[in-house]
Amino acid sequence: MKSTNHLTELACRKASSPGKKLSDGQGMYLLVHKNGSKYWRLDYRLNGKRKTLAIGVWPKVSLTCARELRKEAREQIQRGIDPLKHKRDQQRIRAASHERTFSVLCEEWMKRQAPRWTKKHAFDVRRGLENHVLKDLGHLPVADIERQEVLVVLRKIEGSGKYE
Repeated sequence: MKSTNHLTELACRKASSPGKKLSDGQGMYLLVHKNGSKYWRLDYRLNGKRKTLAIGVWPKVSLTCARELRKEAREQIQRGIDPLKHKRDQQRIRAASHERTFSVLCEEWMKRQAPRWTKKHAFDVRRGLENHVLKDLGHLPVADIERQEVLVVLRKIEGSGKYE
């Protein structure tokens, strides 16, 4: 196994030469850009192809955290999983879950129901959701909403004397 952990936080902080790559071992390095920003990168080979994984920006991603992410990526490579593809897949999943927030689904539901409702009823339903539900649950992806969170919202509504 190649030697690792060549860098220190002090070396990361003092790094200032644009274009310089400060190696920490096992393909991971800190790349210093012209504007002074510093990026963690991991070079690796999978199926005969050389690839580079962007790990994060220093100091937001610390040296310790970058090493942990390197370890995870190396484990994926050993299992034949491309960490770059895996990272992109996870980003797509996160983006899709954000598109499916409770407020987005409420809006879709209201559009489907609108032809069956009077304008006054549609207004009342929207106002009720905005005043009592969306401020607590609207920003959450539907898949992440726990039963207990729904009960808390319902209990607050019930506590204010509203039962419909």
